[in-house]
Amino acid sequence: MLARTSRSSLQLNLRTNQDNPNPTLIPTPSQSPGGTWDDPNLAPSPFYPNMDPAFLKEQQLAGSGLNAMGDGGGGYGLGHSQSMNQGGGFTMNRQDDGRLQLEQARAYYKTRKCITWTRSKLLLLLANTILFGYAVTCTVIMTMSWRGDPWTKPYLDSGIMMIANHNVLLLMMVTAPFGVLISLLGFVGIFAQSRKILSWYTVLLWPLFAMITSIGYICFRRSHVSLYQKLKFSWINEYTRDDRLVIQNALNCCGYRSLGDYPSYDLHCFPRAPLPSCETKFLQYQQDLLTNTSSAAFTLLPIQLLVMLVALLCSNHIDSLYRTAYPITPKLYTQ
Repeated sequence: MLARTSRSSLQLNLRTNQDNPNPTLIPTPSQSPGGTWDDPNLAPSPFYPNMDPAFLKEQQLAGSGLNAMGDGGGGYGLGHSQSMNQGGGFTMNRQDDGRLQLEQARAYYKTRKCITWTRSKLLLLLANTILFGYAVTCTVIMTMSWRGDPWTKPYLDSGIMMIANHNVLLLMMVTAPFGVLISLLGFVGIFAQSRKILSWYTVLLWPLFAMITSIGYICFRRSHVSLYQKLKFSWINEYTRDDRLVIQNALNCCGYRSLGDYPSYDLHCFPRAPLPSCETKFLQYQQDLLTNTSSAAFTLLPIQLLVMLVALLCSNHIDSLYRTAYPITPKLYTQ
């Protein structure tokens, strides 16, 4: 039990530091006759064993000093942080409670985050940059197509795609921004060196892969399985008058097989209009659109698989530490 006494009982035995060319005065607390420390705030840390007055006296008489207790036992010996003066007093400095080591460790790891670029981190950054590039490209193309820019017509006309391929269009509009968000999450995890964020990044790459695969499969199957019969059935039974009118204006045609075959008449399409039928143009449009879309999706699949493989292998080695957290710092005994 530490005896709590007043500050006035603290004796300041001033001594000079012989190792320093510029001598400094170091206060040393005294001990009470009962073998306890007068000031509890200057009591030795409980990390240091056998700190009773008899043990200290033996070490002083033996001439070995407290450094004989060892400085290499993980920081639990006295070492250079505590020493005895010639008057029998006990000297403590800032390193006794571990505050100096903690500050140095924090500064070290803060610097390490900025300068540590391992091979895994570079590969992960390259793969995520590729993902960000094609995700942003697809997002820009789909946005301009939705706005109806002139260069996107007629093959990327959102009006025709919404009527003839609405499920594919909606899936592409969701997939492209989702890829951008995943890549941004990857950049955050890379530069923050956060394994937790990179774990979510790796998991979210799988739904993105499934979306790209779905787009390619739907377009490939639709373009190779009875496309002509499906378009004819949809024109007659599924499309409304407004839907047929949108397709006719976009492709500059009138009627499906002829001017009188389920047309939607307006100022441009009428019984004697000098316009071709929509059968050939609409079929060619669908074949080109579905083929190009499926080819683009299947081309991105190997790249996406490569990004996923790099994320799986490198996300847990974002820095040179092989632990999952920073080293555990002992509790500070600063009463």
